[in-house]
Order: sequence, then structure tokens, then C-alpha cells
Amino acid sequence: MQEFDIELGVEQIKVGGELYEIRELTHDGRKRHMRAIKDTMEVRLVGTNTKDAAGQEFLRKEILVKDFDACAGALLKETMFKINEDGSGTPVSDNHMREWGAKLVEKLANVASLLNGLNQTEETKAEEAEKN
Repeated sequence: MQEFDIELGVEQIKVGGELYEIRELTHDGRKRHMRAIKDTMEVRLVGTNTKDAAGQEFLRKEILVKDFDACAGALLKETMFKINEDGSGTPVSDNHMREWGAKLVEKLANVASLLNGLNQTEETKAEEAEKN
């Protein structure tokens, strides 16, 4: 029998000497994040030059990301919190992130993606399943 932990994952990090947490998304947080990044993407149907027996061309979906930076920002707004003196967390805002360099935002988004399993390949998913 498999047993699962319901504790959400948390990574504490320091940025410019300030303490932050990147937190695992809840189910509702993941839904909000997926809705937010949907607006940064465009789905196109593309012909494959292959036809079925009735002469209809097979189509495939092509997903075009229109704004990578918006994807990273949407994820960090849902997962990253500045830790206050009383231990509470304040969500990171767009204005706050605008002060940071592009490489830093990309690294932070990567940490959040890994923590939330958002950039797993089929191979890494299988490896995770074996561990559990």
C-alpha cells in the first residue's frame, strides 16, 4: 500500500540578504497558475502532409509560448513569499520582481518548477514513482 505525505514542500532561499520561501502549490494554486500561463501561449493546428483513408489531412497541435517571462512571473507570484520578521509570508509582486535580473528570476522559477513537478519529463516522473 502506498502512503502519501500531505505536507507541502518548501524551499527557503535568500535573495539580496532577504529571506524568502518558495512553496509547493496547492491544488487551487496550481489551477490559478495554469490559467495564468494559458494566456501566454497560443495553440495552433498544423498540417502533417499525411492523410487518412478518406483523404483528410492529419493535424497536430503546436504550442507556441508567446511570453516566457510572464510564465516565470506567474509561477513566482503563486509560490514565492518574502518572510517577514514575525515569520509570516508576503507574496512576491510584479513590482518586486522587476527589480531583479533576468537570470535570477529564471533561477527562482526553475526552483519553483522543480518543487512543483512542473518541468518533469516522463523519465523523471518514472524515477519519482519508483522512489515512492
